[in-house]
This record gives sequence, C-alpha cells and structure tokens, in this order.
Amino acid sequence: MIKRIKEELLSRFISQFEGLALHDKFYKAGALSFGLYMILGIIALIIFKQAGIQIVANAFVFIILSVFTIAVAIEYWYQLEKLYSKKWFKWVLGGIAVLIYKYSELHAEDFINEFTLNEPSYFPTGSAVLATIFLPYSWLVAVSSFLTLFIFINWFFIPIERSTEKRQLEGWKYLARFIGLSVILVWAQKSTKLFEDQDSYAYLFAKHIIISTEYFENSHCLNVKESELSAYLDRGHISIFTPSNQSFRTEECDLGITKR
Repeated sequence: MIKRIKEELLSRFISQFEGLALHDKFYKAGALSFGLYMILGIIALIIFKQAGIQIVANAFVFIILSVFTIAVAIEYWYQLEKLYSKKWFKWVLGGIAVLIYKYSELHAEDFINEFTLNEPSYFPTGSAVLATIFLPYSWLVAVSSFLTLFIFINWFFIPIERSTEKRQLEGWKYLARFIGLSVILVWAQKSTKLFEDQDSYAYLFAKHIIISTEYFENSHCLNVKESELSAYLDRGHISIFTPSNQSFRTEECDLGITKR
C-alpha cells in the first residue's frame, strides 16, 4: 500500500515536467520548491515558532533564487544562440564590443589620472594594458545597465499585458523570470565593486601594472632618490613615485646644471 502511494506520488511529480523545455522545467522546479517552502514554513512556525521558520527560509530562499536564476540563464541562452546565427546580430554585437572597449579605455584613463595625478597620455603602455584588464568590468557595467532597463520595462508592461491563446508561459512565470533577472543584476553590480573598491585585488593589480610598466628605478635626475621610481613626462618634467607612502609628485628634472 505504502509502496503504491510512493509510486503514485513519484509518477505525478514526474508528470509535472513532461513535455516542458529545459528552462521551463527549472521554472516549474522553482515553483514547486516555493510551494514546499510555504508548507514547511507553516509547519515550522507552528512547532518551532519564529526560530523554525528562519531555518526553513534560509535553506529554501537560496534554492528558489538559484533555480529561477538558472532557468533565466538557460532561457536567454537559447534566444541568444538563435540570434547569433544571424549576420545583423553579429554586426550589432561587434559594434557593442567596440563601444565597450572604448568605455574600458576611458575607465583606464580615469584610473591613471586619479592614481598618478597626471595625464594618461604620458603612460601609453600602462593605458593599453589597463584597457584590456578593465574589459570584464566594462562588460559587467553594460550587462547591469541592460538588465536594469529590461527589468524596468518588464515591471511596468508585463503585468498589464493581455493573455493570448498562443502564449506559452503562464502569468507566474513572469514573476519567476523577474526574480531570476534581478538576481543576475544584483550579482553583476556586486561584481563591478571588485574593480571599484580601492582595497580589491583588481584595483591593486591595476596599480602594480602602472608602476611596473611606466616607472623605473634608474634615473639621471638628481632629485630622484634611490628608493624612488620615476617616469619621464615632457618638457623636462618627471613623475616621481615614493613606495614608502604610495605618493606621487611632479617635478622638473634636476640634471645638476647650474642655471645663470
């Protein structure tokens, strides 16, 4: 009897996913997880009070968010895969890539200007290297901006969209998609902090790139100490870096020639 009940329940559970696309299966799994969360949450609240529901919430919220995020990633991967076969999409993607690289160059120049207190044009090698290093950051900013716009449009237009017979997704799946997109957006924005936080490894690595590619130990200028590094600017001026206090100063190169 018990075995038959188990088989019946298992059969009904499997039937919930039959005929669905892969991303729809994840959406369905997320919905079932939410239903199970509600049931267990009520039971935990009755038996263990507030402490019990907190334990259930900590476990299930992570699972539900992860499942919806995977569903969104798979769903849009299918769509992008179809678009990628079209020539116009490749041209558009190429144009976006160029714009993102230009943004990466601007970000590298801003970093150099803020770090060295000098014009980035004096450090061409460091600028080129940093523009490449900051590409992941630039793509994350682009993805975050696109998702923000997309979620904004979904939030205001999808709730009032009228259903049609040809629609394949039910209303609750729009909420699941919104949740998944929001999770991706939050993680993309958090990832950008890895490049913006001054204590992050990416920020420290960018500093190291500038120092190692543009500043040198040996200098013919007498006003550069042995413990300092220098980079030639123009018109006899140099940028001096002091490692002990991580500071920069710009001075005229002292060649020891007496001026009259």
